[in-house]
Amino acid sequence: FNVAPMISSDKNDREFIQRKSLIANALICIIFQEENGLSFQPDFFLGKVTQVYIIVQPIQIKSNLYYKIEIWRRTDIEPIVDPSGGIFKRDESFRDYFLTLILNTTNTILKKDFFRKRIIEQRSSLKNEYLIKLSQIFYSYSKHDLSMLHGNDDNIPIENSNI
Repeated sequence: FNVAPMISSDKNDREFIQRKSLIANALICIIFQEENGLSFQPDFFLGKVTQVYIIVQPIQIKSNLYYKIEIWRRTDIEPIVDPSGGIFKRDESFRDYFLTLILNTTNTILKKDFFRKRIIEQRSSLKNEYLIKLSQIFYSYSKHDLSMLHGNDDNIPIENSNI
């Protein structure tokens, strides 16, 4: 998860491009609003990757802290069960509910063919990159280095030894 104010940024980046990129490429965007803040407008975000916005807003009820939860999703995402009433007391049960909501929402998004294919492609690409790096590491060791690893102190070329 990325927390926008905690994402490092370059002092010269006055438009916060790195932050915007990380946030815009998230499948789920969690927005913490100020108490009595302006209502959330998903049209403000132009990215096409973010599929669900979960809006969390603190509210005080009889001097106890509660959170109001609202969920906005793209029309091609399966409906996500909106919390009944959407208001939760800040306690362990809310924490458990919120984490479960995020995981279930992620699973719902990943059921879309577009994302499933994208993940398979990314994993395949990463696997190939790691294999290339690993082969370069192995290749970088000279035969002499390998013979030393096996206790060949006579500097006998490895192809002539019984290793």
